[in-house]
Amino acid sequence: MKWLTNLAMALLICSCGGDPPPLYDAGTDSDSDTDSDSDSDSDSDSDSDSDMDSDTDSDSDTDTDTDSDSDSDSDSDADCTFECMSWWDCDGTVHEDMTCEGWDVCCEQDTDSDTGSEPCTYECMSWWECNSAGGTMHDEMSCDGWDVCCETGSDTDTDTDTDTDTDTDTDTATDTEPDVLVMAFYEQLWSGADYNAHRLLITTSDSMNPEEADAWVELADGDAMNNPEWSDSYDWALGYITDLTTWSGQSVRFAFHYLGEDADKWYIDDVCVGIGDGPSGEPTECTTYFESFEDPGYPDIPTDWTSIAGSSNEDGANDWRTSSDQFYTGVTAALIDASSSFSPMCDRYLVSPTIDLP
Repeated sequence: MKWLTNLAMALLICSCGGDPPPLYDAGTDSDSDTDSDSDSDSDSDSDSDSDMDSDTDSDSDTDTDTDSDSDSDSDSDADCTFECMSWWDCDGTVHEDMTCEGWDVCCEQDTDSDTGSEPCTYECMSWWECNSAGGTMHDEMSCDGWDVCCETGSDTDTDTDTDTDTDTDTDTATDTEPDVLVMAFYEQLWSGADYNAHRLLITTSDSMNPEEADAWVELADGDAMNNPEWSDSYDWALGYITDLTTWSGQSVRFAFHYLGEDADKWYIDDVCVGIGDGPSGEPTECTTYFESFEDPGYPDIPTDWTSIAGSSNEDGANDWRTSSDQFYTGVTAALIDASSSFSPMCDRYLVSPTIDLP
């Protein structure tokens, strides 16, 4: 009977122009489903809009990063607006954001620094030369390369002469010994108490016989040559220093005389003729002559030196030669010795080549 009732209601609605109801009673559930679908569509649209906004923000961030990188590249490629030089020569600030060619750096020199701010008003030379001359190095003045600005004694004397009267200059000169031409050498002595004679001679003649008394002059005998500091310590020491003022401007030769027979050894090295500080001062530089007995090498003496036998020399005695086991500089030194205790008498002269003195 229920279906008849529903049919009647449908006919009544149709006659009134309304929509017919469904055959099944799901009205309330149908409305809920429709609303649910509508809401779902709305949410879907909202999500789509949100995604679009997110994309827009992402694009904006990308643009910002691109601009930042562009600015950074522009700064790193900037050319140096100061001075390009090596890192070592830079006394100021190194600008790492500016470029130079090769290994040079962009340097902004410190104009307030006192180091090397003015050129040297004394003499530019190596540190070693300045130190050897007893000079004063002025770090506040600059020189080229590795040279230092050196105020030597000659510079000091010049200033003193300008500011001091004549009497003061005369007194100063008297107190300081003048530079003179000297001859010096280094020697080493073994069993020195056993030798008969070690002597040094000089000649201006052509004589090759040092025993000619009228041609050769003895500069130092055994007592003068024997250095009390040796004491058979086998150490090198500065030998006898000869003032050559008397022979200035002449051609000379020297002779080292050895006379011994009882295990006496005598080494000689670095024969030097140059300017010394006073008559007994060691030469500061061998400006005239120097021999270290290096050429032609062990065991021969240099070809321009001559070994000459004295009148007391006996057969079988040793001769002058070079030694490779003892030397002051280089790798060899001149040597003569008796071969053993109570060996044949050795009487030999070692004569130098002709040396022209200034």
